[in-house]
Amino acid sequence: MAISHRELMQGPRFEALGKFVYARLGSEGRSASFMFEFLGAQASVEVEESEALNAPDVGSMFLVVGNVRRNGYNGAVSLVAESKKFVSQTEEGLTSEQVGLYVSGLRIKGVGVVETKSSVSMNRQTYMKATLKWQGAMHEFRNLSPELYQRMDATGNSTMGPAY
Repeated sequence: MAISHRELMQGPRFEALGKFVYARLGSEGRSASFMFEFLGAQASVEVEESEALNAPDVGSMFLVVGNVRRNGYNGAVSLVAESKKFVSQTEEGLTSEQVGLYVSGLRIKGVGVVETKSSVSMNRQTYMKATLKWQGAMHEFRNLSPELYQRMDATGNSTMGPAY
């Protein structure tokens, strides 16, 4: 699979199944928004004022998709949600696949070049890590699952896939 230079310059994207927490009405230059809670994170999605006035029930499940942004100055990471899609009124209404997505928390995917890939075995346990380069920075990922480690291309090749 050929990866373009444009894809290498794009930031990582995230998707997550989250619970609706609250709606905030717009005021003084701030847009109306919905707040969603995931296992390990929260994200706010801008909505129309009419949608904020008719907010869903607290605990409703939504699939939220967006970009992950990293502040190079202080290292802070923020989630910039772009879209939301209603999935279920409650957690009990989820399919087994959706439950797996909810339990896994945020799924972050990025495109980059594999700089290094290493696997070390100690005391019957294998530790796998990889270093990817994208957006001009190096990112090291440790404790990779064997499935994810094997799906990554060899050193020096472009790869696309989860980058948790």
